[in-house]
Amino acid sequence: IMLYCASLRWHCDGWCVAVTEVRLDRRLDASLAKALDDFTAGTGERDAPREFTGLLARHLRTPGKRIRAKLLLASYQAHGGKVSSGRLIPWAASFELLQAFILAHDDLIDAAPSRRGRHSLQKEFRVRGFSRAEALTLLGGDALYLLGLERLLDLPEEPSRIVRALRYLFAAGRKTVVAEVDHLLMRPPDLLTASPAVLETIYRGKTAHYSFIAPLVCGALTAGRDHCHVQRLERLGADLGVAFQLQDDLFDLYPGPGAESDESYEDIRNSRVTWIVVRAARESAAAERERLVNVFRKEKKTRADIGFITTLIERRGARKNAEERIRALLSRAARSLALLPLPDKRRLTAVIRAAFLPVYHAELEPRTE
Repeated sequence: IMLYCASLRWHCDGWCVAVTEVRLDRRLDASLAKALDDFTAGTGERDAPREFTGLLARHLRTPGKRIRAKLLLASYQAHGGKVSSGRLIPWAASFELLQAFILAHDDLIDAAPSRRGRHSLQKEFRVRGFSRAEALTLLGGDALYLLGLERLLDLPEEPSRIVRALRYLFAAGRKTVVAEVDHLLMRPPDLLTASPAVLETIYRGKTAHYSFIAPLVCGALTAGRDHCHVQRLERLGADLGVAFQLQDDLFDLYPGPGAESDESYEDIRNSRVTWIVVRAARESAAAERERLVNVFRKEKKTRADIGFITTLIERRGARKNAEERIRALLSRAARSLALLPLPDKRRLTAVIRAAFLPVYHAELEPRTE
């Protein structure tokens, strides 16, 4: 009976949090719209072209979970901050603006035609007839970056807390860039020498630091927590970030029904070395490894090439290995979360759960040990 009551309370709490998240989405939408309105107004000399800012607005409205903004607010609240007044919404919106900047440049690097079922920003510029789509995408990303930095200054907290949070965020950004460079510089022969552990180190840098660790830690620092507490959040965020990237890698290979065809197998098409492919290579025969490297060297992959790699991943158990690794990381994250000395973790836990597919939610159930 006690277990049933605990489960019932958990699901009721989840419903209440869901209602709160809908309201939060609306507030974030309003703050993002205001940021673009400010940009459109220009500097007093000349307004920004409305078609340009209109496409930026569309890019900002790309469907997504807004994990970073919501993690920031949930962490701030869990550490004693008050979010009911909405005064931290611009601060949270800054994380979404910075994320939109990163996605615009990522899609440019990968020549990605779409993002979550919509045209990517560079593709949008192309279909609208702009002659210099790549240059405009770079400038659009720059605009979003500057707007994000501007909103970071809107935090209504003690200056010392703001400085600590900003320093941490910028340090996380540096780690993200370094890890992205390391990942981009990996070549097909690295499939034979890299290990899953090496890829997890890269994933901690490129995904965990910016998407999970920084929002968790910045929320805590803004609420006045010290650096001793920060170390626990870093461990939690690292496991969540690596698990999230592994989930993303799997989704690229197995997108499920309704996914856009040009969003599938993007990692393979771009010869991106991932944890799953490295794991498959380590378990493969010499002839399979040689063919794998040769396929990754090709600029354009055929259906047969993609079929060979996906079959190899299945046959060598790499898909199952990745799913097991996600579950192990999330179980460890749940234990880390349980050990955080916080009076109310319900919203924080709900936001974390929302970042992962339902099949993994059991690993994130509240721990009582």
